[in-house]
Amino acid sequence: MTSAAEPYGSWPTPITSEVVVAAAVRLGELQVDGSDVVWSEGRPAEGGRTQLVRRGPGGATAELLPDGRNARTAVHEYGGAGWWVRDGVTWFADWADQRLYRLAPGGAPEPVTPEPASPRADRFADGDVAPDGATLVCVRERHTGPAATDVHNEVVRLVADAVSEPEVLVSGPDFVAAPRLSPDGTVLAWLQWNHPSMPWDSTELVVRDLGTGEETVVAGGRGESVLEPRWTRDGALLFLSDRTDWWNLYRYTPGADIEAVVRIDAEIGGPAWLLGGSRYDVLPDGRIVFARRRAGYDALVVRAADGAHTELDLPFSAYATVRAAGPGAVAVVAGGPTAEPGVYLVDVDGGGHETLRAPRDLGLDPGYLSVPEPIAFPSVDAEGNRRQAHALFYPPAHPRHRGPDGELPPLLVEIHGGPTSAASTVLSLGTSTGRAAGSPWWTSTTAAPPATGASTGSSCWGSGA
Repeated sequence: MTSAAEPYGSWPTPITSEVVVAAAVRLGELQVDGSDVVWSEGRPAEGGRTQLVRRGPGGATAELLPDGRNARTAVHEYGGAGWWVRDGVTWFADWADQRLYRLAPGGAPEPVTPEPASPRADRFADGDVAPDGATLVCVRERHTGPAATDVHNEVVRLVADAVSEPEVLVSGPDFVAAPRLSPDGTVLAWLQWNHPSMPWDSTELVVRDLGTGEETVVAGGRGESVLEPRWTRDGALLFLSDRTDWWNLYRYTPGADIEAVVRIDAEIGGPAWLLGGSRYDVLPDGRIVFARRRAGYDALVVRAADGAHTELDLPFSAYATVRAAGPGAVAVVAGGPTAEPGVYLVDVDGGGHETLRAPRDLGLDPGYLSVPEPIAFPSVDAEGNRRQAHALFYPPAHPRHRGPDGELPPLLVEIHGGPTSAASTVLSLGTSTGRAAGSPWWTSTTAAPPATGASTGSSCWGSGA
């Protein structure tokens, strides 16, 4: 179809204000439980509560939480990892009182933590069930007073199926995260860091023999950010570290040197302002599937046992979660420039994908949706040192109109310090009306890299009006 030259600002668009403000379900975390996939949905139409949805291999779905329940934790204020599953059982922190509950199939939620000294004073998140299923470990944030110094973050252990007083395993650090038990349940790994560091600044990965109490700082320290510890079946510990200025993947085996598993000039990890991140996972045959970000775009990559990498050809530009789902598949929450996030099952051998939970059908001609282009430009840091800033540039888009020859559209730039709200390539009508509508705008998203090579610094968006 031939496009007509029309002044910027005059193009008609089907994206009305009603479409922009329409409440969309927010897909959150995802876990795999046997042959089932479970994910969270933030539902504005239900007061913003988080519901959990379980999908079986036949395609049938079931909502897990009864009315009034809200699986959301306030640990670290940002939350994340407020629920987890094992063998059909769900544990979740309820937003109303922050106690931890157990939900068995066909049953009602039953508390497994005592009532706190004051309302919502004890908060729980980021749990892991012991191999025998009898106990679990998780993060507890205890508020003992009104001041910021009256907050204590600890790793605790508790009985998995009854109310019990949690046993404190780790205390002292200002923050803890990701407690993970080894396959035989004898070793605990966790992350810790102290104020004023953020988890993308300096963290430590620690392991403790639960029998002897012996502790080892595996990785991290000043200037090194470690994320996502994950045990493998043979007792090795995988983790992400930015020790080479990129969040890449490493392996720790007791008694051996740390080994680089995936070393590329791209980010596998992301800023851990929410608990429970999962940017990689291990298949039963030992292959590793990971998301990597480069120039603002994610790709899904398979690492074979011999170290060879295969990048899958998929229509997604950002992955929020990657979870192994059987011998040759991963379940992901993913989206792209022309689609909001959805839940998908990816065949890592054939490269195809099955939709488990589709994004909204906006009913739009894709020609109205601008696809961002990575760009870079010179900038300076706070000390005046020269550096390079990175952006996602959204040119005007319309299936039947274009700008007049020789005329440039206006530019609007919106800046955010990040990395907690770093720009994403996933379609978001609420924050990028102009680019999605194909109206006369440019939209750019800029991420100035931090002192390391990571691309998680400040972000800015721009759109011409």
